[in-house]
Amino acid sequence: MPLPNRGFAGATLAQSVTMRVQGFGCDAMAARLISAALLACVAGWISAAEVAQEISVGVDQRRALSVVVYDTDLGLVTDTREGVLPSGLLELQFPGIAAKLHAGSASLEADKLSVVEQNFRYDLLGKSSILSRFLGRKLKYSRSVSAGGRYEKVLREGILLSADPEIVQFGDEIEIGPEGTISLAYLPKELKATPTLLWLATNEKTESRVLTARYLSRGLSWNADYELVLGRRDAAELTGWANVTNDSGADYLDARLTLVAGDVAAPLMPTPRAPQPQFMMEQAAADMAAPRPVGRDLYAFTVPHATSLLRKEAKHLRLFPARTVNLERRLVARGFVQMGARESRNPVNVMVAYAFENAHRALARGTVSVYREGEDARMFIGSAQIDRVPVGEEVVVETGQAFNVQVVRTQVGHRMDRGQAFEAEVTLTVQNRGERRERVTLEERIPGSWELLRESKKSRREPGRGLSYVVTVPAGESVEVGYAVVMRP
Repeated sequence: MPLPNRGFAGATLAQSVTMRVQGFGCDAMAARLISAALLACVAGWISAAEVAQEISVGVDQRRALSVVVYDTDLGLVTDTREGVLPSGLLELQFPGIAAKLHAGSASLEADKLSVVEQNFRYDLLGKSSILSRFLGRKLKYSRSVSAGGRYEKVLREGILLSADPEIVQFGDEIEIGPEGTISLAYLPKELKATPTLLWLATNEKTESRVLTARYLSRGLSWNADYELVLGRRDAAELTGWANVTNDSGADYLDARLTLVAGDVAAPLMPTPRAPQPQFMMEQAAADMAAPRPVGRDLYAFTVPHATSLLRKEAKHLRLFPARTVNLERRLVARGFVQMGARESRNPVNVMVAYAFENAHRALARGTVSVYREGEDARMFIGSAQIDRVPVGEEVVVETGQAFNVQVVRTQVGHRMDRGQAFEAEVTLTVQNRGERRERVTLEERIPGSWELLRESKKSRREPGRGLSYVVTVPAGESVEVGYAVVMRP
């Protein structure tokens, strides 16, 4: 029920409230006490609404901006602005913040300012949002018509029945998407041009205040891109880049940017239904310092200079310049022992992998693209995703299948112990059609509980996985490896 108009006499309002309270079964004395308390609350609310002064502290009053971007589609924004605030009760507006802000994470820091209420306005000015505020009301439409070689303006009024689609009743007729320009006497106050944070706060005295807003937002993310360029021998050069994307709905101009690698538990936020943005690419070449640990589980990469991150933009920042790594090329074939398969013969893909020790700095999760430097041009030979790699760990990048090396896998099996066990005999034939000898690792996954019965070559046990063999195959020849296992569920 709307609040009574302030023009009503106080006695009439009090009598009305008392009568309504008595309607719930209270005696006259209790009704008067309850109605007095309710009137006091309403009077306080009306008074506060009347004296609250609207103050906007815009982006042009920004003094500092810090953006921390995580590799899990999350950003922490710290926005510091300064403005002269009058004393008393204020409706403080902070426009130009992220549209994908998590409202529960927002906070405001300012000396001698007491916040009593916080709101996030993200319903922006637009035709649909404006019209939805005028449902059931009259709207004025105007259009120009040609009459006798000149144009005249025709006005008409109709009642808005629906905003999307736009349906209007003009007298006895109903039109969908009527022609003409709509004229409004005012714009709804709650609609904003940009996403806005609002605080209802009390200020002790009129003076300049430094206001720091801090919030979490979706739509800010980054990932690493690495270029691994192979040389003629076992050496290669590794260069690191960071791809930072901004789909948060706000611009961050001249911000201090920090990139964080590591898993963080983000607050639950609604996922907006929006089309995938088309990003503009910008490249910056300044290098970042070595990542610093944040606690024990995160690493932070700090951009050494202020940078701007515009909405729907992807920025390319160099993490570190090219550095030399000692590279090892590997060929790996992976097989799987099938319990219950009596006889099978199948080719197995032989994957090409490049491995090196991460000896310099922690590597963030990302994509490693591998190139080979040729006499005439650089050639792309494959790419792979890597997870976060601490210092001292090995990095393995699989780029595709081997061209000249093939593995054929044959399995023969039968059940034993009244069906409680299964014996499998596996033969792996490795063929090298190339002009150089190749070293191939054969990884065999064995499910359940198993026991090795025999093998033609010494294997290495892989805990929780199975076993593996390493064979060297001369050019133009083939090598055969066999083993037998008994498995139990």
